[in-house]
Amino acid sequence: MGFKFAKHFKRQLNRRNSVSVNFPETLSFDLSQNDLSQLNNQQIKKASGSKRAFNYGWKAVISLFTFLFLSVLICIGSVFVYVFLMFGHWEINPMEIAALLDSPSTLAFQNLMTNMAFLLAIFSVIYRYNLPMRESFGLINTKLLNWILGPIVILSSSILIDQLLFWIFEGPLSSIPIANLAGNLNLAAILSNLGELNVFSFNLLLCLTLFVAPILEELFFRGFLWNSFRSKYSYGLCLFITSSLFGVIHFDLIQGINAFFIGLVYGFLVDKTKSIWPCILAHIVSSCFTFFLNEKGLSYGIGGNSYPNWLLLISLSTIILYALYLFLEQRKATVK
Repeated sequence: MGFKFAKHFKRQLNRRNSVSVNFPETLSFDLSQNDLSQLNNQQIKKASGSKRAFNYGWKAVISLFTFLFLSVLICIGSVFVYVFLMFGHWEINPMEIAALLDSPSTLAFQNLMTNMAFLLAIFSVIYRYNLPMRESFGLINTKLLNWILGPIVILSSSILIDQLLFWIFEGPLSSIPIANLAGNLNLAAILSNLGELNVFSFNLLLCLTLFVAPILEELFFRGFLWNSFRSKYSYGLCLFITSSLFGVIHFDLIQGINAFFIGLVYGFLVDKTKSIWPCILAHIVSSCFTFFLNEKGLSYGIGGNSYPNWLLLISLSTIILYALYLFLEQRKATVK
């Protein structure tokens, strides 16, 4: 009797809700209506999990751009308040306003507000829907080799991408005016103004630029967004969306193109390692490398010089060796 009762409700649930409820082949007891309702609810939650994750990802994107817009308004408002407090009136040359907006102190404040926007965007969604922190960000332990290879692969890829864009925009597209705008909002331009800051602002901007910003960006794009969209989209589409958003968030055409292509490499890395940690370390190392070049007075890529041939050769060899390593690992896994 129990077996027939279960088979009957199995057909009814499949027909009405299109949710598969797997019952054991033999049941020696009768299931109550409450038991069947609980089983049905569990199946519905499981089936709709990817949809909820998908919604969380886009809600985080909307929250990020909203907070970034508010941070820009706060920065602009702060400049006007400063002008009023200093001069006692609002009448000031627009060129002087533009100079204040581009000043090192304003850049430090803007960088701080941008990082706050990332934090608010992430945790507003995390705490609003009570999502698990570790799974949402991909904070999964990985082997030591991934910690070592991650920064090397990202740094090598960044050099090759910079050089490729240098050849394109300083060569065939050199006549396009937009190519001359490179460097206005990039990391090197920000770091070049560090010498004009006081000690506190210097240390603040340096910490935000080299450490805090890379951590928050990776947690958002290759952590939260990647895990949210990966449960809904295919690997290729997820890679394209996260990389595109990573490029857009830089608010600079040349820098955005560069960020898009390096974002593809970051996405590939997080997919292979199944962890966000190598990407975070790689982003920090890449930012520190840019700072090192800036301190040495070296400028490579668009708006600068071509990378040395020996460095390009090392970078290309590194990528080839890493591809060979992945091939051998895949072949070993297939044999097992």
